[in-house]
Amino acid sequence: MGESFAEIFAGNSLAIGLPVVTASPDQIQQLMDIVEEDPTVEISLDLQTKSLTVGDVKVPINLPETSRNALVAGHWDSTAILAANLPKVRETAAKLPYIGGFN
Repeated sequence: MGESFAEIFAGNSLAIGLPVVTASPDQIQQLMDIVEEDPTVEISLDLQTKSLTVGDVKVPINLPETSRNALVAGHWDSTAILAANLPKVRETAAKLPYIGGFN
């Protein structure tokens, strides 16, 4: 049942700048074992190289390229992007027949 929420969770996470990544089940188990053995182990996520490092173990991760690009470029916050481009938004909205009185 949780799988049905995966896409919604990923979208909501991206909206707040939280990367959601996946790895193979074997790699996830390996990483969980490391963290269970040492809960203070350092965890590092590198979106440029698409890798997750836990202690001395580095594994490849997967995430949609559009999400990775948005996070790396700092363009994940669509509200901030709209606010920064408000004159263009108003100009576009004024041309739309179904939006009236947009200010």
